[in-house]
Amino acid sequence: MTKTKNENLQAQLESWSVAIAVAFSQPNPSAARTDAILDFVRTFVPSDVTEDDIDHFSNALSMDDEFFESTVREIAQCASGEKVETIEGDQKRKAVYTLLPPEGTVSEGSSLDIVRELAFISKDGGLTWRAEG
Repeated sequence: MTKTKNENLQAQLESWSVAIAVAFSQPNPSAARTDAILDFVRTFVPSDVTEDDIDHFSNALSMDDEFFESTVREIAQCASGEKVETIEGDQKRKAVYTLLPPEGTVSEGSSLDIVRELAFISKDGGLTWRAEG
């Protein structure tokens, strides 16, 4: 299990994990789900993105169940440290998580090496965090 040593980043990851899980648990389609997705996205995306970009990302989560599920899973992985291979960066300005695939998604003995990277940035020395655009 690999977790960040930055308490603020860890708290933000845990907050995002709860927020996106709550959004995912809402009936689809519903106004509650749409609102919960928007609430999550507004705290997750870089602070300099446009409203159009926020709407685009929110709609992608709303319309693509596979994308939504993988986003929920990947943020939960970052927060829990489960299946996190490494965290690169100084964890004060940047943290790049390398995630291993969940159990059962790659067959044993496969030559595929499927990993995902999620990057988070802080512009204030590690106090507040956002996804890197």
